[in-house]
Amino acid sequence: MFKSKSNVLLYIIFILFAFLTFFVGFNHEPWADEAQSWLIARDCSLYDILFTRCSYEGTPFLWFFVLKFFISIGLSYKYFFVISWLFSCFGVYLFLFKSKLPAVIKTLVPFGFYIFYQYTVVARSYGLIFPALCLIAVFYNKRFEKPYLYCGLLALLASICAYSFVTAFILLCFFIFDLFINGHFVIRHGGNFCGDNLSCVSSSGSSSPVYEIRKQKFLFSSPFVFTFLPVFLLIIYLSFCVFISLPPQDYTNFSPYFSSVFSFDFLLKMWGAFVQAYFDMGNIFSVILLSLLTFLLYFISAKTLCKNRKQILYFTFINFIVLLSISYLFNCVWHLGILFLLLIFCCQILSAQNNI
Repeated sequence: MFKSKSNVLLYIIFILFAFLTFFVGFNHEPWADEAQSWLIARDCSLYDILFTRCSYEGTPFLWFFVLKFFISIGLSYKYFFVISWLFSCFGVYLFLFKSKLPAVIKTLVPFGFYIFYQYTVVARSYGLIFPALCLIAVFYNKRFEKPYLYCGLLALLASICAYSFVTAFILLCFFIFDLFINGHFVIRHGGNFCGDNLSCVSSSGSSSPVYEIRKQKFLFSSPFVFTFLPVFLLIIYLSFCVFISLPPQDYTNFSPYFSSVFSFDFLLKMWGAFVQAYFDMGNIFSVILLSLLTFLLYFISAKTLCKNRKQILYFTFINFIVLLSISYLFNCVWHLGILFLLLIFCCQILSAQNNI
């Protein structure tokens, strides 16, 4: 009874999210970079997008290919926002009905600024990140059982933008580390595959397990080939994404906010903002409150969800590296939403892994 009521509430939340975001998107005036992506997809061939435009845009090709598909089926520029809206609704559906997070979190997260507006109404490649992360979270516990599927989802994530590429690369490193250090290789027995932490039964329905889950250290065994081949293919694919996204020799970045966290200009600006905030009594309390809330958010998340040192290490490392990537590439407020999506992703997989 309680579960059915909970599902009704989730469906109401999903319908409300879909309706409100569609209304806002219909009244949204596209930004210049939204229009630029549309023109690239409309006027360039697939070959030109792969080997010319991606390098000037500094991003992989997936968003342009998605736009080209919708343009080819007749979608007009007036309804451009529908593309990101559809993908975002799919991500919200997965988040509401496939994650094991508390109902209050499921209720609030879709209506935050980043998911509700920045990555749904604004039709940019970043709108693909949330559904891709939710898909990975759904199959994360089966990554050793289905390495081809998991690596395929990582390839999908890496194809979106530079930030998602970094995230996919880190997740691949975690996957390889678990395979080689912890020996999580799939054992083939009786014509079937079983993965990590799975309980397998015979086809006749017998309760006695017929598949044994154990560590596998033989480099040339069939389980190793079964697991390593998709990893090898993914590494080749990531290398290809890097190759097509490298800036050409005649490329010049005129972005006014392009600066590294290690640059003197960036540090000088941060110091000026710090002084202005802490010497202005009207801002000091809000700055202190924001700092405390940010620290508490990560501390409580790590303390509550992580059950061992390895999980804490993974949780901290992936968030820190992506933070550095965002700081190094483009210091924009809306790009910090990637960290928010990543935190939600970590909460999803950790809550599922630890049965919280």
